[in-house]
Amino acid sequence: MTEGGIYQQSGIPTIICGPGSIVQAHRPNEFVELSQLAQCERFVASLWDKQARPSTPS
Repeated sequence: MTEGGIYQQSGIPTIICGPGSIVQAHRPNEFVELSQLAQCERFVASLWDKQARPSTPS
């Protein structure tokens, strides 16, 4: 579950992101493969690095 729809209805741009496949999500016996979790970890770390880096003037 996510509150993304509530934010979106309020006019707040929203991105929902996480590991795994939506086909397996929120169903009985849902699971996330370790490789998917590792890929998500790399993605989030990359976003963090890009946001933490000071922007260079054009």
